[in-house]
Amino acid sequence: MLLVCAETDDRLDVYSAEDPRKIVLSFYSRNACLRQIDEVGRSTGSTLLIIFFSFVVFYLVLGVCTKKFLMGATGVEVVPNLAFWSDLPNLVKDGWAFTLNGFKLPARGAGPTTSPDPNSYDSI
Repeated sequence: MLLVCAETDDRLDVYSAEDPRKIVLSFYSRNACLRQIDEVGRSTGSTLLIIFFSFVVFYLVLGVCTKKFLMGATGVEVVPNLAFWSDLPNLVKDGWAFTLNGFKLPARGAGPTTSPDPNSYDSI
């Protein structure tokens, strides 16, 4: 297969070389020509990712140093907001269940007679 730079209309030539078992495809197109790509620099998404991960690193370093040196934590306790991060998978699961349930609270079993309706504001 040959890609040939051509300023004319696109065309495809098929021919056989000396060996009849080999076929050569020649595709003539202006899209096969080399072009200079203008680099405009970093995209907005790249900049936002750099800022986000910089804040994550800053949060972790500052949190670990605070918990370790000011509060005397050791081991896994040095992770800042450990209770939140360990509960995050359950919170995400609950959020998906709430969304898939049509933004309604799941039905609850029989409770005390004073319990509010599970779909009311008071149940939150």
